Amino acid sequence: MTAHKTGVLARLSSRLVCTYLNLDKRETAVLARFAETMGVAFQIQDDLLNLEGEEFIKTKGYNGEDIHEGKITLMVLHYLANG
Repeated sequence: MTAHKTGVLARLSSRLVCTYLNLDKRETAVLARFAETMGVAFQIQDDLLNLEGEEFIKTKGYNGEDIHEGKITLMVLHYLANG
C-alpha cells in the first residue's frame, strides 16, 4: 500500500532523472526500486512521528491524527493482523 502511496512519487522522480541521464533499463530499475524503498521508509517514519512526535503535539495539540482520520498506517495494519 505504501509503495503505491508515497513510494510512487519517489519512483517516478527517479525514473524521470534516469530518462534525462539516458541510463539503461537495468540501472533505471535499480534506482527506481531504491527510490521507492526510501519513499516507503519516509512514510513509515512519518506515521511513527504522527503517533509519538513532539512536533505533532505542538502543531495539532494531540498525537495520532492519522488514526483519528481513519488512515491505514503500517501500525494499524500490524494491529489488525496481530491484534
